[in-house]
Amino acid sequence: MTPDDPDLIRKRRQGRSLVMALLLGALVILIFFVTLSKIRAGMH
Repeated sequence: MTPDDPDLIRKRRQGRSLVMALLLGALVILIFFVTLSKIRAGMH
């Protein structure tokens, strides 16, 4: 292994962590809007 390998591994992990965070945030927003629409539909 070269000295650059730990940096490469760290960058890949950070990239995966960023993607997972964005996906989790999108899921939370989706669930929020679905819940809002169900609440509004139940008010009528």
